[in-house]
Amino acid sequence: MHEREFEIGVVVVGLGRAGQARVRDVSEVGGCRLVGTVSRRPGAGSITLDDALTRPDVHAVILATENDTHAQLARQFLAAGRHVAVEFPLANTADDAVDLFRLAQQQGRVLHTEAIGLLTRSHAALRAFCRDQAFVELDLNFQGDLQGWVAEEANAGRLGQLAVGRLHVLWDLLGPLTVQSAALHREGRGYRLEARLTGWGGSATLVERRADGMVRGRTLVVQGADGDRWQAEPERPEPGLFRSDLERFVDRVRSGGDEGVYLPDEDVLGVLRVAEELSQTPSIS
Repeated sequence: MHEREFEIGVVVVGLGRAGQARVRDVSEVGGCRLVGTVSRRPGAGSITLDDALTRPDVHAVILATENDTHAQLARQFLAAGRHVAVEFPLANTADDAVDLFRLAQQQGRVLHTEAIGLLTRSHAALRAFCRDQAFVELDLNFQGDLQGWVAEEANAGRLGQLAVGRLHVLWDLLGPLTVQSAALHREGRGYRLEARLTGWGGSATLVERRADGMVRGRTLVVQGADGDRWQAEPERPEPGLFRSDLERFVDRVRSGGDEGVYLPDEDVLGVLRVAEELSQTPSIS
């Protein structure tokens, strides 16, 4: 029986905020059903990792775990014949991502990377503005906390990977990105990463600041060649984004092809290469 004709059994791995949203949405999206949840916290999940890898009623898995676990878990589930959706970043390196896409193709399974920032109404309006301009100059400033798994990523030197969400936004607006320059400033136990990036649609300055207790925030301003200016709305919760991503993942699984794709594999790989390059930026203070 073709997968389009029956319910897709889904397991959610990771029960943080994103994972809990996924559990809710799987229960509400037609054509799929929640088989169980997996968590590293004792007693939090309903099934074990081994169950998720071996049970015949599990067809797909959603990975909502810490960044450095994504590639390993995706590899395990693809090898077990599961379709996989992964919260970004897919992997820490582009080489690992290439291997995962190759494995997915060999297994005839969907490997889907989530980037819900590309699904917001604000981003759609911003994309339309940029498409109407011959060339744009974009300033994207982000700040956030430096604790927990984020601090672990930073201590491991993966500062570029922590910026993957913003890099996907810039890639989508400007096209394939090239790093023109980058500088890393240490600020106490925090940091400020500045990068100058160019794409076929314009240029961007990206600033990423993180420190203990820093309140998350983002400002994004675009200046068109004709003088028009656009300032994106402040980041705020927008209901239904994870559900929209899940619906697209289900469409991909059911179609067996590219139906539902909003983040092409080549964009995932391109952003990871830029992230790796930024992570190699030497500290200058």
